[in-house]
Amino acid sequence: MTNTIGAFLALDGIALLYARTGALNLAQIGRALGSNVDGLVVVAFLFVTVGFLVKAAVVPFHLWLADAHAVAPTPFVYCFRA
Repeated sequence: MTNTIGAFLALDGIALLYARTGALNLAQIGRALGSNVDGLVVVAFLFVTVGFLVKAAVVPFHLWLADAHAVAPTPFVYCFRA
């Protein structure tokens, strides 16, 4: 569920950027915006950033990640003597 919310936020942010600039390429978006950054662009980049951070489970968006890695057993190396 949380991963879906992250994908939704990223997709909404990309859609807002596309609606404002008409481009998906970051170089074209930069040229289209120039130095005219308004609130919608800030919110769009915030949505994209938060969406990808949630999907990657980066701190502080890691609370949904399972504890499987934290409690995994230590690998045991077998040593055989001849």
